[in-house]
Amino acid sequence: MRRFFIEPGQIRESSAILAGPEVHHLKNVLRLQPGDHIELMDGTGNTFLCVIESLDKDEIQTRILAKNREESPAIRLVIGQALLTGKKMDLIVQKATELGVHTLQPFRADHCSRQDIKIHKEERWDRIILEACKQCGRPVPMFCPQLTGFEELLRLGEASQIKLIFWEKEEHQTLQTIFHSPAGEPPALPCQVLALIGPEGGFSPTEIEKAKIAGFIPVTLGKRILRAETATIAVMAILQFLLGNLARNP
Repeated sequence: MRRFFIEPGQIRESSAILAGPEVHHLKNVLRLQPGDHIELMDGTGNTFLCVIESLDKDEIQTRILAKNREESPAIRLVIGQALLTGKKMDLIVQKATELGVHTLQPFRADHCSRQDIKIHKEERWDRIILEACKQCGRPVPMFCPQLTGFEELLRLGEASQIKLIFWEKEEHQTLQTIFHSPAGEPPALPCQVLALIGPEGGFSPTEIEKAKIAGFIPVTLGKRILRAETATIAVMAILQFLLGNLARNP
C-alpha cells in the first residue's frame, strides 16, 4: 500500500486532505483513483488508513477508515557518523532510517577526505529520509542535524547513558561484553545510546584519547576489516537488536 506524509493540520476527525508535492506524485505518477486505499503518516507517530474520495487539482480528499499510533522506542539510538566520500552518506542515511535510528549526526573527523557538505546534500538527505520512511512504514522521520565538529559531538554525549566509539585498534571490548554481565544477565538498559563511527581512514589517536576522556568506550567489531559504510550498517543493526528495537510491537 502506498504511503504519504501529511501535515497534522490537514487531518480531521473522519477525513484528511492531502496537499502539496505529494498530490502530483499520487495523481500523475502513481495514477491512483477514487476508491484506492492509501496510508497517511503525520510525522508524529500516527498512521491513517484512508480511502481516496476525490482528486482535485491541488488536493486530494480522503476518508479515514482506521488510525494506528506507534510510540517511539523506549531506548533511543544516536549514531555519530563521520563524513564519508561519494554517495556513501546517502546509503547510511537511508539504512539508518530503515533500521529505526533516532538521530544520525554527521560530523567532521581528522581523517575525513572532506570537511564540509553543501546545502543541497542536506536537502537530499531529508528527501532520502522521507522516502525511506514511506518504504519501511516508519511514521516518525529520523532526525539528521546539521554537520558538527568532533569536540562538539563529544559534548552532545552528555545526554547518553552509554557512549561508544568504534575503533579498529581496540582488541578486547566488544558489544557483547558491554551489554551482557558475567552472570549472563543483561544490564539495566539505558534511555539513549550514542555510537561514534569514523571515516574511511578511521579515528586519529588524538580523537580516541579525547573520546576516552569524555567517557566513551572503545569497541571492536572483530578481526575483519570492514568498509566504512559496512561497519556503520553492522553497528546499527547489532545495537538495535541488543536494545530490543527490532522486535515487533505487541
